[in-house]
Amino acid sequence: IFLERNKIGLVVVRNNPPGRAQSNYFARQHEYLLFYAKNKSNVIINNLNNDNKEVRERSLTSRGGMYIENRPQNYFPIYFNSINNQLSLNNSSDYIEIYPPISNGRQRVWDNPKHIVAEFIENNELVCKLIQNQYKIYRINNPNKGIKPKTIWTDAKYDSSEYGASLLLEIFGEKKFDYPKSLYAVIDSLTAASAKKNAIILDFFAGSGTTGHAVLEMNKIDSGTRRFILCTNNDNGIAENITYQRIKHVIKGYKGVFNKKEYQGLGGNLKYFKTEFIPYQNTDANIKRYSSNLTELIKIKEDTFEFYSKKNEIEIYQNENKYLVILNDYEIEKACNIIKTLDQGKEVVVYIFSLSDEDFD
Repeated sequence: IFLERNKIGLVVVRNNPPGRAQSNYFARQHEYLLFYAKNKSNVIINNLNNDNKEVRERSLTSRGGMYIENRPQNYFPIYFNSINNQLSLNNSSDYIEIYPPISNGRQRVWDNPKHIVAEFIENNELVCKLIQNQYKIYRINNPNKGIKPKTIWTDAKYDSSEYGASLLLEIFGEKKFDYPKSLYAVIDSLTAASAKKNAIILDFFAGSGTTGHAVLEMNKIDSGTRRFILCTNNDNGIAENITYQRIKHVIKGYKGVFNKKEYQGLGGNLKYFKTEFIPYQNTDANIKRYSSNLTELIKIKEDTFEFYSKKNEIEIYQNENKYLVILNDYEIEKACNIIKTLDQGKEVVVYIFSLSDEDFD
């Protein structure tokens, strides 16, 4: 994915408005966001929330250098019915024909081609006004639709000191991590990258856990079901004492150490896994050991974490839609009898561990 041909864009984020005084030569104020895609032809960059809810109007001929000789496809009439204030691209009785104006002896054109203007009309984003005995077309920005992300982000909410370091201080009461990201910079990054409310977000360098925190905040805002996978080493206890503890506090809720504010829990669940190398030896004892370590990975794959029952070596987990049954091959008959008692409206997925090469149908 991370090849130059898959690069979508680069965004400069002002994450430290005062600048870092200890930087050589210049006081660094910014960091970079790099956006890549596996298939650029399928990419849709989503609008960000518009914090400025003011409705503004802009002339549909506001762009400079837009003339009929270089944009002939943008020269066409727009029809206006002054009785019901309706705009259309199709002529009809009682409609007035409006063309772009002439400026300094040159014929202007609309800022957008016909198919885009048609979308504006359908979405009620255009208005017509009579100004000095001349009809003019304006586009209205809809603050609820959000705004297209720009390549320079300077909003105060991207300040990593105020919305990164200070946030961690309220959780832990002391400095635990250098240079955490702004929570809102990560939220807007994820918003721009994916509109899926059930997206799975992977962060290979989890650090203080800002990505997980951001995903939980997003789910709270729009009732999404996004999930996250955070990976980090445990140098200086970062995974156990910072990443995990932060997400745990955010899920359950916490009281700010300094501001004494009660932060309501965002909900969700959290699984914490450690990895280790298991020496490979082709013995029955080791194969059984491998299988016992696979249970948690299978639960992740099948998205079934809720414990249902365990009888002998038959383990059953569930979610809203299915059961996960894990057993050894010598428990098959017993497992079949248990499966018959399960809710028949749910899917049943079965994993069988065996020391033989036999296939099970």
